[in-house]
Amino acid sequence: MFNILKLKKILLMVCLLIFVEIVAADTIINEIMYNPEGNDNNKEFIEILSEGYVNLTNYIISDASSNDTLIELYHFNSNYSLIVEEEFNYSNINASIYSVGATIGNNLGNKGDNITFYYPNGSIIDYINYLSSMGGDGDNYSIERAGDNWIASFILGGTPGYKNSVSNNINYSAINLIEFLPNPHGDDDNPMP
Repeated sequence: MFNILKLKKILLMVCLLIFVEIVAADTIINEIMYNPEGNDNNKEFIEILSEGYVNLTNYIISDASSNDTLIELYHFNSNYSLIVEEEFNYSNINASIYSVGATIGNNLGNKGDNITFYYPNGSIIDYINYLSSMGGDGDNYSIERAGDNWIASFILGGTPGYKNSVSNNINYSAINLIEFLPNPHGDDDNPMP
């Protein structure tokens, strides 16, 4: 027969597990600048999107070869948080800023990498394996989450701290113009077919 103390502990554990699942579902890796144009130093970033402001101090980000613990540099009450390298210029970015030191992981791979985002206790929050074929390879565009897909940003430099440019999930670069009628015969003011 259960005593009241054991029942309270079980209920508390169930509530905590439900809360952790809800928070995990509401916090995602949202944008990655892995290979900016030119030298990558101090230009790479990972954007985290949460349902509301979350202090990510002591959370962990990793690439395929190393882990880094986040240290808050700048607080901004926003759903967006940016994980950056030392000396990253984060002026005019509306996000909380977290440093990981000189490089994110062992430098984000230019041809692809695995990125895992963890709670301080080591539980996984989100994971992505990106490839350069997704876009953003050396052209100063980031890759942005669009639902379950990742697409190259439509905006040079990406959208750190702002809504993703690909959030409407329309890839305008895939649109092809197949017909053009520059000067139709007759009066241009005639009714169109």
